[in-house]
Amino acid sequence: LFGGPRVVAPDGRITERFPTQKTAALLAYLALHPNRPHSRELLAERFWPDRDPARSRNSLSSVLSALRGTLGEALV
Repeated sequence: LFGGPRVVAPDGRITERFPTQKTAALLAYLALHPNRPHSRELLAERFWPDRDPARSRNSLSSVLSALRGTLGEALV
């Protein structure tokens, strides 16, 4: 309805496309809940509740890696 997430890096680079919807959803979740710790277990359970814990943690690692690759220093 309102479009997807949009990240504007300090150098002005704009990112609007993400590898997967989960990648964009995780970024949006973290942006909406700043300045609080997020354990990997909590994030894995929140985004992949139907998977066993080991698979959900692997999925989380993949999505975090995709975010780092997409945003680079802008993620910090």
